[in-house]
Amino acid sequence: MSSPVLFLLGAVALSSLGAMVVWLLSRPRKERFGSSIDSFNRDLSALAPPGSRPTTPPAASPRTPGPRPDARARNGAPARRAPGPSPRPKG
Repeated sequence: MSSPVLFLLGAVALSSLGAMVVWLLSRPRKERFGSSIDSFNRDLSALAPPGSRPTTPPAASPRTPGPRPDARARNGAPARRAPGPSPRPKG
């Protein structure tokens, strides 16, 4: 290839790379996950009928997991199971 053609290809490649860098840096940043959920809830409540919208947002309460099925009592004994049908039929 001749020198002018190589120069032209290099100039196109460098300008394309520079345009991509400028585009990447000028894009709006993504919101955090939680803030996008808040935004969704605001939009959803704005679309709701006037009578069904809450006047104040509900207070956030920490989620506490319930007891696990294989939880043990404090003294190390197995936890009691609720009476109910057997998991496997006998027979």
